[in-house]
Amino acid sequence: MGKYTDLPSWRERNKNGFLLTETLMYTAAALVMIVLFFSAVVQGTRLYVRAGARHNLLRQAMACEEIVYADLRYAADCRVTPSQILFKNAAGEESGYFISGRHLYRRLNHGNRQPLTGNDNGEGYTNVYIAHYGKEPYFSADGDTICMQFVLVNGRTGDEQICAVRALPLAKIWRNDHGET
Repeated sequence: MGKYTDLPSWRERNKNGFLLTETLMYTAAALVMIVLFFSAVVQGTRLYVRAGARHNLLRQAMACEEIVYADLRYAADCRVTPSQILFKNAAGEESGYFISGRHLYRRLNHGNRQPLTGNDNGEGYTNVYIAHYGKEPYFSADGDTICMQFVLVNGRTGDEQICAVRALPLAKIWRNDHGET
């Protein structure tokens, strides 16, 4: 019996070594740190993508507002329907804007169209489209003032950006100031 009593018990072990429970504890702590790191990376990536989509919507809305306002400001003989505006541009050529398939297009003077909204890369797919702003039509006329309002929507992120323009054509102002109709 003496040979078994000479062995040190596990409580009296040498303090230079690790026990299995300590190894498991450090491994679990390392795994928790790795999971937290990767979840932070995923969340950061999602925020980056959403910020890029938001920036794209804002850029498109500003471009639409500037282009449409500049054209409508120098427009003459405007004809407005809920889905299109037709007018003569500063050069006296027929031009306008219209909605087709949830996108805003500019009618060019040689009969072609130019998309102003969306991010179509030529393959016909886009995740940016327009929707009605409340119950308002896309285009309307309020006296001599021409109005355009819609909401740009990113279908992937669900972000929205309002795009609205109110323009009084200079031809109307000039005619009103000089008593012509």
